Amino acid sequence: MCAIDFTLTLNSDAELGSGLGNELVNDIIARDHLGKPVLRASHLKGLLRATLEEIGSNRGWNGDLAEWCFGRPGAAGDDGAPGAVSFRDARPVGEAVVRTITRTSLTELGVVHGQTLRTTEAIAAGTAFHGEVRISADVPPAVDLAVRLALLAVEAVGGGRTRGGGACHVTIAREQRSPSQILRALDATAAIGPARGAELVQRRPATNGPEAATWLRVVFRARDPICCPEAPGVSSNIIRSGLGIPASAVQGALITRLAAQRSDLADRTLADIRTRFWPLLPCGQNDGAGAPPVPVRVALSHRMSKLPTDTDGTYAFRDAAVEPYDWRLVARGVPMKGGDGILLRKENGRVALWRSGDVPRVVTAHAVHHDPTGQDLRNLFTVEALAPDIFAGLVCLPPEAAGRLAQSLSADPEVCFGKARTVRGGGTLDATPIPGDRLPGLWAGWQERVFVLQSPAAIPDDWDVANSSAEALLARLVRDSGWGEIADVGRQRGQVAVTTLAASGVRFGWNRHGVGKLVGGTRRLRARRVFLPGSVFLLDRPPVDLPGLLLRGLGVGVGQDVDGREQGFGAVLPHPGIASSRHRLARETSTIRSRSEAGKLALGWWRKAGSPGPSASQIAAVRERIRGADGNDAAEYLERQRTGRAKRVWERWELVHADVLNRIRRSPGLAHEALRTWQDLVIANPKEEG
Repeated sequence: MCAIDFTLTLNSDAELGSGLGNELVNDIIARDHLGKPVLRASHLKGLLRATLEEIGSNRGWNGDLAEWCFGRPGAAGDDGAPGAVSFRDARPVGEAVVRTITRTSLTELGVVHGQTLRTTEAIAAGTAFHGEVRISADVPPAVDLAVRLALLAVEAVGGGRTRGGGACHVTIAREQRSPSQILRALDATAAIGPARGAELVQRRPATNGPEAATWLRVVFRARDPICCPEAPGVSSNIIRSGLGIPASAVQGALITRLAAQRSDLADRTLADIRTRFWPLLPCGQNDGAGAPPVPVRVALSHRMSKLPTDTDGTYAFRDAAVEPYDWRLVARGVPMKGGDGILLRKENGRVALWRSGDVPRVVTAHAVHHDPTGQDLRNLFTVEALAPDIFAGLVCLPPEAAGRLAQSLSADPEVCFGKARTVRGGGTLDATPIPGDRLPGLWAGWQERVFVLQSPAAIPDDWDVANSSAEALLARLVRDSGWGEIADVGRQRGQVAVTTLAASGVRFGWNRHGVGKLVGGTRRLRARRVFLPGSVFLLDRPPVDLPGLLLRGLGVGVGQDVDGREQGFGAVLPHPGIASSRHRLARETSTIRSRSEAGKLALGWWRKAGSPGPSASQIAAVRERIRGADGNDAAEYLERQRTGRAKRVWERWELVHADVLNRIRRSPGLAHEALRTWQDLVIANPKEEG
């Protein structure tokens, strides 16, 4: 894989809009998860595609060159081809100056059209962006020439390009040729034939290989946001990422890597019973300092107090599968809440809970102008991706496959995960073998009888799910999979104790290799009833052969062919222990300037409330009780926070209570707007509690 470094310098202000806005600014510029301006990779890819297609049309080239660069969708039995070119968000060299541009529309009489005043953010002229375009290995030389030509031909970026906005010029590091010289060289090599599709892996029955297997500690250092949805977004145009990189995505990327080198080895590896993939979960330390902690998808039984139990911000944690507890005595009366998240076990043995809501995400809006159907449609959608981080997990492979994979990653560690892999999901992957004598130590100090499902586990189709509880079915699946019997824990009055806790759902997918039970002639996989990640079970005794059971996973099958294993189903890990702290990332507070009175009020309340201050849901409860010009219900509700709620609830409101109450009584409409903006501030910039 080769990389093309380029610098894009703005000659005029550029409106690099994100498609997102608020009541102050209609369209704000695109920013990363740290609030820094960026030139989106998806925008850059669209510009290069349009530029290259226009040049190719004028020169009489066929469409094969564009397909090599940007990929070909599958249709009519053709599985398509992945693009050979991937893009990264370009970032400013130094500090970028952000300014606002306000404009309106005029009538033919020269007066302002009503409701047309619009304010947008822009990057100031003179700002330089540094970017990188990567090209896969083993592609025709014409691809490299085409990318360089398209980059040098970009004349403007962002919105308002027809009005002179975003004018720019591009320079490429170590490129001495002029655009005309590159064009003449490309004319001689543009006829390169259609792009190749991915090498398919053949599904074979599971094989009983030797007992020896190689365990790998896998660490993925993401440079770009990652979007790996756990369920399809069928009811909206929002694509939301799950909490990590699923085992199926890890399997697909690594098996595809093997298939590109030796298809027969990939076939054997997928069929071998020694092959098992676990999801890659974020570790919360993208700075690379020290060894990443071991992440485990949290059990459904793991709970955290809703509010701090002490003034120093300490939370209470309980897990009924690890240690039964009396719900009347825990957390000094503070309610306990369960939720999705990750348990991070540090090298010192301490465990921290990283709640899903605290994991940083990047929200981007997209409008696809390039429509391959020729109908010139615009597909407007929003993507919620995980912010760049270090992701860690486990992989077990036959020794030959593990050795070949390690060699491949050493030569080229670049890997992409998730959706739109040419514009997001890129990073470097490292796979380190774990010596056999050190394998038991990997789980030293962990729970010996409590296990947490890390990837979906298939429920056999012939089971009667209508007349059985999810917990009973999970206990049966554990027993039939060879893990042993579920513990029998006696329950006492008022005590919470869990032996199994299951969440179930329906999952289906798609894979380029056609592995699994398909639907019709497509590569879509049929829907499966599954237990979802986070389901937990407690065994009556510790397993004798823990590595062997983890390798087998959770799922019933014929012989060693565990149901769903080829889709990454059934990955299990021991419970790392009850958390003792809440993991939070340090965040930079954004500087917010408001031109509206409501915005100024909201910013003042947010700053004055201090830490922890009212939560977004508490603010929303007040705002929703303001009805038009009547704020009586909201005022009464807010007053009850002082007179009728627990002290810790009142303390959140104490510093701003009088100000907010007076504003609601004097100007309910203005208070409603200010409360909404304050709610957004709390969501976007959560303060450390305690």
